[in-house]
Amino acid sequence: YKVNNASQASVLTRFPPTGVPTGQVQHALDWKLGTLGLKSGDLVQYWAVVDDLNTITGPGRGESRTFSIFLVTPQQAVAKVDIKMDDYAQVMEELLRLQRENRAQTVSSAPFPGLVTRQALIRHTAQELARAMEKDATPVASMVRDLDDLSAGLMVEAIRYLEQGRDAADINLAGGFRNQSLPVQDQIIVQLQALLARLQRN
Repeated sequence: YKVNNASQASVLTRFPPTGVPTGQVQHALDWKLGTLGLKSGDLVQYWAVVDDLNTITGPGRGESRTFSIFLVTPQQAVAKVDIKMDDYAQVMEELLRLQRENRAQTVSSAPFPGLVTRQALIRHTAQELARAMEKDATPVASMVRDLDDLSAGLMVEAIRYLEQGRDAADINLAGGFRNQSLPVQDQIIVQLQALLARLQRN
């Protein structure tokens, strides 16, 4: 795993082979993030690496895709959820600004780690806004499903492309992932604009 923009990855744990080799192995780990000394705003990126048991030509290695966790304190979470009706549009405007900024930085070939961090922040904020709306008795609660669909769909897809670009060993492959993220980010912007227009009409 890596924290923020660390240049070197840390090993969380290892699972040595046991028993007779089979076609599938499952392991579970209770990862206590509190032991890492993390603080609010930190981005944790983690992935799995596996070596097979090929003893003839040498072990082959495979890696999962990289996953991300964006950390907030309980106080920040409460503060974000405690949003008044007049603030919903402001939060949506900020989401739209951040997404437009991330798209512009993507086109400008900005480093992938920063793009991943910003996209993860956008998704996290969208989820927090949805939870705030969910508790509200006003008509904006009808937008919760749209925000949840957006954060679970297109925003995850954008993060995945940017993470794949960050992790790509070949510069041309990385560029391909960068380009693939652009139409996804465009769709996010269109949907955020539509949600903002609905909020401004309320």
